[in-house]
Amino acid sequence: MDVATLSKGLDTIWVVLTAAMILLMEGGFALLEAGFVRQKNAVSIIMKVFVDITFGALIFYFIGFALMYGKDAGGFIGTTGFMLGGDLSHINLNITHDTYWLFQCAFVIAVISIVSGAVAERIHFRAYILYTIAMTGLIYPLAGHWVWSVGGWLGKLGMIDFAGSAVIHALGGFSALAAAIFIG
Repeated sequence: MDVATLSKGLDTIWVVLTAAMILLMEGGFALLEAGFVRQKNAVSIIMKVFVDITFGALIFYFIGFALMYGKDAGGFIGTTGFMLGGDLSHINLNITHDTYWLFQCAFVIAVISIVSGAVAERIHFRAYILYTIAMTGLIYPLAGHWVWSVGGWLGKLGMIDFAGSAVIHALGGFSALAAAIFIG
């Protein structure tokens, strides 16, 4: 085994472990939010976490990852990589695209979880599913593309987002605020 193969293997293990740690936070979010709502709404909160994970991961797989990390079109949107297919050669990584998708998927699930707590007890379940689809399939991927992808317009202006402070946490917070204001 050469050094490059060892390096790729260790990088893959590290990224999968960090993705697992982020995904395991969902259980904590579910318990935290369930503790803040009335008993009759606790199951609804737990179900929202399942929606975050299932719908969020599926929508991000089908379209979100491509819009976020696909080949750039004018600095605004990605155009390749739907269902992890097509040309993703512009993403220069020491890990596979599947591993990178898993890592990024953990964050798309985290960003929608921020919204879940803000709308607890105040949104219909079906409306939350639609919100999850919009957030994980369009809103978050576009913001991520603008900052993190090769050619994103905010990245070209020099924006550096350390640890997702803007794309994940601020976007999730602003989206949660918008949802809370809209709901009333």
